[in-house]
Amino acid sequence: MLIPVLEKEEKIAIEIAAQNYHTTSKTHKLSLYIKDSTIRVTSAVEDMIREKKVKVIIGMHTWHEAALVADIGGQAHVPVISFAAPAITPPLMPLRWPFLIQMARNEVEYRLVLPPFSSLSDPEGVVHEELVKVLSKTQSRVFIVLESSLAMVTHLFREAKNLGLVGGESAWIIPESITGLLDSVSNSVISSMEGALGIKTYYSEEGSSEYKDFHAQFRKMFRTEYPEEDNSDPGIFALRAYDSIRIVIQAIERMTGNTSSNASSPEMLLHNMLSSNFSGLSGNIHFEGSQLSDTPILRIVNVVGKRYKEIDFWIPDFGFSMSPLKEKIEEKNGSRNFNDTTNALVGPIIWPGNLRQTPKGWEMPTQAKPLKIGVPGRTTFEKFVKRQHESEPL
Repeated sequence: MLIPVLEKEEKIAIEIAAQNYHTTSKTHKLSLYIKDSTIRVTSAVEDMIREKKVKVIIGMHTWHEAALVADIGGQAHVPVISFAAPAITPPLMPLRWPFLIQMARNEVEYRLVLPPFSSLSDPEGVVHEELVKVLSKTQSRVFIVLESSLAMVTHLFREAKNLGLVGGESAWIIPESITGLLDSVSNSVISSMEGALGIKTYYSEEGSSEYKDFHAQFRKMFRTEYPEEDNSDPGIFALRAYDSIRIVIQAIERMTGNTSSNASSPEMLLHNMLSSNFSGLSGNIHFEGSQLSDTPILRIVNVVGKRYKEIDFWIPDFGFSMSPLKEKIEEKNGSRNFNDTTNALVGPIIWPGNLRQTPKGWEMPTQAKPLKIGVPGRTTFEKFVKRQHESEPL
């Protein structure tokens, strides 16, 4: 099993899942090949398929990488589990990437595209140049980061601060690919994003004995391997990584009792993986096509100082809420309770520059040319145009 380009917490989660499986299984053993993020992903995938005969590929945080790996996986008939989703679903996606499985929902379309961080010799210069280009084309002070690596976003915020774009009257929104890693990054990285809003997939940290066992294992292993890190709690990406291994394990177990001629074929492995239906650490694992069927509940977070605080929830078909439980915001007849949900954030927000009031970045650009509308004072065609003051009777 090849696992390219992983963050620290995902690596730990996958190792825990494999260890747990090895302690109970007497028939199979998982061989993990975890590749460093500095290595070109496509080359690593091609080499490992050819040399190690890997059966499954797990990873990829950007859709660009996921699409490239899915092309290779499709040609070699190797299932690919991706942690990234396309901004817009490409037409005939299942036909183009038949061996691709998405552990993330689609995002919205993005505008500013930066090259992969590992391919840049001067990331600061590239980020600075692209920010200057954006500023020359728009007067908006609202910046939405929709797809990027943590390393690239770190450089992005540093350069944006140097250009005066992170401060009073600006607003920054970061994606789950970044907020999902805030639990396991240093305080200096978090503080560079101070005032930003972000989203995280909500998952319950209570009740499940499996989660409690995983949490204890994770903290112990993470502290041992990365003692310099400030936080050792698992985030959503660690949970998805753990669940990805469970998908593979359950698919293998279902194939074990199958005596048909194609029981061990790549197509059967893919079919069994897509037939997964269980309650995972990250939520319900059930696929429609090649994508998770459930739209997750989201948690809105606000970066404050060297930490972040969780403010509101966003629930599909309901809106923003202070509670994550749908049954608490529904009336007995199943209709929506408007007292408990809203179309706007409820919790207080600290914006860039430590501001409490909503920044003017949300307003229309002040330097834009205003639209002027001319209205004739007198006309003989009052059926079409007629000027009337508010004080005049209709």
